[in-house]
Amino acid sequence: MHHLKYLHTSGGTDVTIFQASDLSKKRKEVLEAARKDHALIRDTQGEGLVMLPAQRVKGLEKFNIWSVNLTRLRRLQHGRARSSVVDWGDLAWLLPLDDDDLSEFCEELSDTLLICSAEEDYAQLDSMIHDWKVTAGQLADPLRRHTLLTDRLEDADFTPADEPQAPISGGVDD
Repeated sequence: MHHLKYLHTSGGTDVTIFQASDLSKKRKEVLEAARKDHALIRDTQGEGLVMLPAQRVKGLEKFNIWSVNLTRLRRLQHGRARSSVVDWGDLAWLLPLDDDDLSEFCEELSDTLLICSAEEDYAQLDSMIHDWKVTAGQLADPLRRHTLLTDRLEDADFTPADEPQAPISGGVDD
């Protein structure tokens, strides 16, 4: 049996398939293939294994989690009146969003997943989720929600505040 086999992929590129014995005999070549893109390894029982950079695996895991979450959200969105906090589970932080905001979140999530997948960089997804969590957190507070979403604020919506004073010098930290 040959140590290296080539598999022609639909993308028109040849992929090297390493044998388990290549992990010791040709470790530099295996590692280089894994660093470059991925290394396909056939173990002694014929099972195909893939070696990838850890960052790429983390990105694929994020893509999987948020793709499933997007599908869940779209289902929940249609039955939102009947759903409970338990139905939302780890996505319950989105409950303060109204239907329009939730639709916008789903569309932005879909677009961001496509972009991040194409670029194999999920920093934009992390940033987007963080921004929406902050927004949902602000909307969860009734006073902040009123302030953020009202078209016109009344004088009664404000309270007086004392003018800030300069710090007193001569303290312990001086």
